[in-house]
Amino acid sequence: MNPKENASAVTLRSGTQYDPPSPPMPSKLSSKPQVDCSVNEDVPPKPTTPTQLSPKPTFVIPPPFPSRLKKTKKEEVDKEILDTFRKVKVNIPLLDAIKQVPRYAKFLKELCTNKHESIPCSTPIFLGRPFMKTARTKIDVHDDLHNEDCLEVALREHLVLTDEDLSHEIKDVITTLNSGFDKTFKKVAFLNLPISNEKLQPSIVQAPTLELKPLPEHLKYVYLGRNETLPVIIARDLNKVQEEKLMRVLQEYKTAIGWSIADIMGISPSMCMHRILLEEGSKQTREAQRRLNPPMMEVVKKEIPKLLSVGIIYPISDSQWVSPVQVVPKKSGITVVKNDENELVPKRMQTGWRVCIDYRKLNAATRKDHFPLPFIDKMLGRLAGHPYYCFLNGYSGYNQIVIAPEDQEKTTFTCPFGTFAFRRMPFGLCNAPATFQRCMMSIFSEYIENIIEVYMDDFSVYGDSFDRCLHNLTLVLQRCIETNLVLNWEKCHFMVNQGIVLGHVISVKGIEVDKAKIDLIRSLPSPTSVKEVRSFLGHAGFYRRFIKDFSTISTPLCNLLQKDVKFEFNENCLVAFNLLKESLTTAPIIQPPNWELPFETQEPLQTLVYH
Repeated sequence: MNPKENASAVTLRSGTQYDPPSPPMPSKLSSKPQVDCSVNEDVPPKPTTPTQLSPKPTFVIPPPFPSRLKKTKKEEVDKEILDTFRKVKVNIPLLDAIKQVPRYAKFLKELCTNKHESIPCSTPIFLGRPFMKTARTKIDVHDDLHNEDCLEVALREHLVLTDEDLSHEIKDVITTLNSGFDKTFKKVAFLNLPISNEKLQPSIVQAPTLELKPLPEHLKYVYLGRNETLPVIIARDLNKVQEEKLMRVLQEYKTAIGWSIADIMGISPSMCMHRILLEEGSKQTREAQRRLNPPMMEVVKKEIPKLLSVGIIYPISDSQWVSPVQVVPKKSGITVVKNDENELVPKRMQTGWRVCIDYRKLNAATRKDHFPLPFIDKMLGRLAGHPYYCFLNGYSGYNQIVIAPEDQEKTTFTCPFGTFAFRRMPFGLCNAPATFQRCMMSIFSEYIENIIEVYMDDFSVYGDSFDRCLHNLTLVLQRCIETNLVLNWEKCHFMVNQGIVLGHVISVKGIEVDKAKIDLIRSLPSPTSVKEVRSFLGHAGFYRRFIKDFSTISTPLCNLLQKDVKFEFNENCLVAFNLLKESLTTAPIIQPPNWELPFETQEPLQTLVYH
């Protein structure tokens, strides 16, 4: 134990200090007689008993984690239940026993009544549960078996129902179950999705029924399908030869145009894929669903099955990120309306609702993508001054870009019908505009600034003549088919002389303000708060290039936005407010400079004096 005798104590792993026993000391007052150690060969030695030997000390080392050896309460309860069930003996028929167990009453009723459904024994089923009722169902994907209740498995495998086997006994059981069903089970109200087994077909195979809205005078509908189906919008002032050339091109490349969400095929992941990269130390969040009023509920109820049928979303239940759903107004297409002066003005009216996801918490934890967008003024300058245009727009452009598989669960959203995640890029992600612009730049890289201008999902094809513009359109449509990029038929205008691009009217004359925007600004009342002043300057500042000395005129209004300044809308502010509105209503037409002509510059007088 201690050969060198230089250790006074031993410390165990549990922290207990053990002092070794001291050697026995001889007693001075020993009354025992001296024992003769001489050996007598005649007398046999007496056998020694265990009590005569000095006991050796035993050292029991406690385990490092003694609590792990204790049995849990659940194991003790399970053992008691198992012992109880081992003592149970059932001496009544099986059907009579089932009638006494409310849990299996509904299962037996469905099994007995659905006698005409032939289910192969090798095919696993969910015991008649609908798709949205599979919560807490355990599935062993390796053995292709369900961890179901033993009694339910026995009933399904051994109770074969045919017309001959439906005896009076089974009918009596069904009658008994029907009579006691309402007393045993409570009626639970839940929301069901109108899921249809019919897969949406592409528009070329099965043309959808579309609602045609009134168009401005310079536009009209033509049809690429039979019986006035698959409409497109072209210019009204084209002659017969030009219209036939245009229709021939559109018929050849009509697969690049989409009339329903089933036409979206998705851009190849090898070309573009959206990734959601999180900041270091970001905290995962799971938000609860929000209440929706009945109209918004109907919008979500129609949108979820549509997205499920085309594979844009899929159900998920174990995501670490959950965001709530939100319904916002949606504007689609151009409709002609009358303004206060009884003038027909093209305007994008609200035609429905758009289902969006509130990804604000996910966006706060996402690393930002700083891919630049084009300068609007330079892009408009290159567009203006051409006689023919083709204004194109993507069909749900974001939904055509695939999300990386490892990032799809981060897009999980919750609604009254369950939790779902996106396979394609949804609206609301902070880096979605940068990803989409990068994708469009890679698709039309050699055409940009030559025959087309791209700003997000707005594509503007132009040409100096009809044939040139038609040739450019052919190249763009061919590239769309090669990359599976689908265009929206309702937002595409072919071979027109003017159009609205980013709130500006582009034509051969130059750049003009949009009358619909001007009517909105002109109808604004005098601001009564700092928020209203900032809103007005934001609307008016969008067209500041059309107003001479905009900064000087708007100075009284800008002073109200300063910090720690009392809000007083005085006479100077009212004059500046009215002057800006009047300047917008009489805004001139801006023409971009012709860079082929020589320019003459003048230096300020102060610069000449210093020289």
